[in-house]
Amino acid sequence: MKYKALKINFILLSVTLFVMCAGKNPTEAEKTKKWVPVNNGLTSLTIQCIAPVKGSAGTLYAGTLHGVFKTVNSGGNWTQANTGLTSYDTKCLAVNPANGNLVFCGTWGSGVFKTANGGQTWEYIWKSGQDPRIYDITYGGNGFLWAGTRNGLYKSADQGENWEKSYPDGNVLSVAANPENPREIFIGVEYRGNFKSIDNGNNWQDINNGIYGDKNSSSGILAANNFAFDPVQPSTIFLSTGSVDIYKTINNGEKWTQYPEDLSDFKVVHSAVDPSNPQKVWAATLNLGVMLSVDGGEKWAEFNDGLTTKQMKTLGIAGSDNPVIYAGTVSEGIFRYGE
Repeated sequence: MKYKALKINFILLSVTLFVMCAGKNPTEAEKTKKWVPVNNGLTSLTIQCIAPVKGSAGTLYAGTLHGVFKTVNSGGNWTQANTGLTSYDTKCLAVNPANGNLVFCGTWGSGVFKTANGGQTWEYIWKSGQDPRIYDITYGGNGFLWAGTRNGLYKSADQGENWEKSYPDGNVLSVAANPENPREIFIGVEYRGNFKSIDNGNNWQDINNGIYGDKNSSSGILAANNFAFDPVQPSTIFLSTGSVDIYKTINNGEKWTQYPEDLSDFKVVHSAVDPSNPQKVWAATLNLGVMLSVDGGEKWAEFNDGLTTKQMKTLGIAGSDNPVIYAGTVSEGIFRYGE
């Protein structure tokens, strides 16, 4: 009887361990999917940003070195949307979450433009005296718009009609708002590291605990090129720097942990969390393609089947229930992964 009991316990333990380990590796369905090019109208272009329209999985905007492009059929074909732009070097795009026709375009050298008609025409909304080299642009709380520039961070409370300085100077490489508390703003500042404001940009606090570098080092502290929030637990954030792999915090930036084992030598240029499964995290790398983690960043695997290049630039995720992943590349347009 003891032998039978031990045997039963061993079987139960084996089943338990199997269940606990389930989901740590990509599923068979994930393994058999491939990236497919969606480049009708984007041939040979470098994609600097991808901006899906909330609530419309098929409508996306893409920023390139040749201006803005738009698709309404999940990348089946793209059309130029450049009328009114005086610079085509599009670094970033921000789509109003409540109105997919209201889009803001950050350019390198000509500041910020706005369209209220889905990209048919653009209006210049940047003021003289403000640095026109835009790194990033995003929406925050109460309709606030944020623009990170070569010389500080600006915010607007009236859809870009007026701007004020929020962070005084420095190369603000990235800006993001906590989706659960959009008055909480995160920025990455080159050489200075990363900062957070809990009062809509009036005051800033250092959040570099665990980030490589220090204030006395010649190279400074690594700064985020983007922040990716867990949609279920926004206090969990992934931060990529393009330099040493990826960082993760589970306490809203108080402490960061680096994940170097499976990402050694992978320079992550952009990361994104799957909105339907926050354990799935995507990472686009500089020269080694796309990586996927299915256990919240602990382990990573290459997901490059179907790609004709491994030089990545950015990621975009469209939809929430059955999300579709888009990868923007250097010189080879956009690839789509998903249904």
